Amino acid sequence: MAKIAIVMHDLRGGGAEKMMVRLANQLSADGDDVHLVLIAEGGVNKKFVNQNVNLVELGCERTLSSFGKLRKTLKAIKPDAILSVLAHINVIAGITCFSLGWQNKLSVSERNAFSLDRSLKTDKVMKLVYFMAPFVYQSLRKPVIAVSQGVADDLVEHTIVTRKHVTTACNPVITDETIQASQSAPQHEWLKSSDIPVLLSIGRLSHQKGFDLLLEAFSLVQSEIKCRLIIYGEGELRADLEKQVLSLGLNDSVDMLWVYAKSIGRNESGRLIRTVF
Repeated sequence: MAKIAIVMHDLRGGGAEKMMVRLANQLSADGDDVHLVLIAEGGVNKKFVNQNVNLVELGCERTLSSFGKLRKTLKAIKPDAILSVLAHINVIAGITCFSLGWQNKLSVSERNAFSLDRSLKTDKVMKLVYFMAPFVYQSLRKPVIAVSQGVADDLVEHTIVTRKHVTTACNPVITDETIQASQSAPQHEWLKSSDIPVLLSIGRLSHQKGFDLLLEAFSLVQSEIKCRLIIYGEGELRADLEKQVLSLGLNDSVDMLWVYAKSIGRNESGRLIRTVF
């Protein structure tokens, strides 16, 4: 049995947070002693953390101010291995592990194209973090874990990180819950009939995911072929995307659902529940 610490900012509704909860739960189910350490606290995915996972919430407002608490926490846990996720968390985890002489214990994970993320940062502190990150990565004894080959290629092409310092590991996506959901009958009215083609898209409603482009493309397709679009997701651009749907005249052919609940989004009558995941 290994003692593993996973360091994150919080458990908000992003894909990285969802994946780390799945990973923590599975490692715990396999018999490892897992500690999920949050720099901040809470988030909509907190409810899905298995009770056997040790959840530690540091309650820090800023990542770079968490050094003292994070160092004290990791020192108390004494993990055999540490995994951190996302650039700003990777930097503070790297600094913390360097101070403890634990460079050989830390693995960091990049979830997005580094060059794009870096270009979108306007905050001075975050600009500094993205400047520091490649130097931290290059100094670690374990390779950076990229979520895809494209993310790995981008990191090598746009930073000082060399190819031998990067590896890839895809997201863990199949769980018992996923299997159960795949065996359930569709609940949305549009999916119960094959008369009209339906496109389905799932993701966080943010600029990065390009739902504005999807709506523009769907509008062109829908003008030629009668079809429908269902978008499952939540995010900061919900209001903007809803306005875009109206402006394109797609309100009768696009349905933007909130991400469904753990019970596969059904109430007692079997109807879809529009609730935050």
